[in-house]
Amino acid sequence: MLVLAACCGAAQQPAQTSALPDSGYVLGPDDQIVMHSMESPEISDKPILIGTNGNITLPMIGRVKAGGLTVEQLEAELDARLKEYLKDPGIWVTVVEFRSHPVSVFGAVGTPGVVQLRGRKMLYEVLSMVGGPRDTASSTLTVTRHRENGEIPLPGAKIDPTGQFSVLALNVAEILEGKTPAANIEIKPNDVISVSEGNANMTYVVGDVEHAGGFTLGERSSVSVLMCGVTEM
Repeated sequence: MLVLAACCGAAQQPAQTSALPDSGYVLGPDDQIVMHSMESPEISDKPILIGTNGNITLPMIGRVKAGGLTVEQLEAELDARLKEYLKDPGIWVTVVEFRSHPVSVFGAVGTPGVVQLRGRKMLYEVLSMVGGPRDTASSTLTVTRHRENGEIPLPGAKIDPTGQFSVLALNVAEILEGKTPAANIEIKPNDVISVSEGNANMTYVVGDVEHAGGFTLGERSSVSVLMCGVTEM
C-alpha cells in the first residue's frame, strides 16, 4: 500500500471553513498569550502563560480568569478592568502558543502524535495535519471523545463500557473522498483518533487532487500520480 500527498494543499472537500487562529479561539490552561496596550507599557508585549486553573495575574488588576473565554471576551474583560486605572486601555490579545486543545492521532498515519486545534477543525483536516493514512493503514479509523465534550453526533456512535467516552468507527475512504459529508465530523479538544493497521493493498491519496481517497492496487505494485488526478500547481 502507498500514500500519496499532493504538496499544494488539501483535497477539494465540501465547503468547511475554519475560524482564524485567534478569532473565536477559546483559551485554556498552558496557552501563552501576549497583551498589547498603548496606554500600559508595563503589561504590553510580555508573554503570559495561562495557569492550570485558567487564571492569569497582571499588574494593577491582579488575578483574571482567562480560561474558558474567547480571545475577544478576554480583551473586553481586561479593557473593562483596566478602565479603573487607564482612560483608554485599548487592549488587544494575541495567542503565541496554542497548547490547550490537544488531539491525539495514533496508528497508521504519517506522523502520529499530538496536534493542537486552532479554531474549528474537521476530521479530514486533522488527518491531513498528520500526513494522512500510512501505507499500512486499514480502511477503518476510530474516534474516541470524552462525553463531557458531548457525544459524537452520528448514529453509529457508542458509549464505551466505562460510560465516560463516545466511540465511533468510520471508513477512511468515505472521509477522504468526501462522499459521506456527515462522516467528516468536527474534532473536539482531547479527542483521540486511531487509524488501524491492516490493508496493504490500498493506496490513500490526500492533498490537492481531483479524487482524494482510497485506491485498490490489485495486481499493481504502484499507482501513477496522474491516475489520481493531481491538479495543476
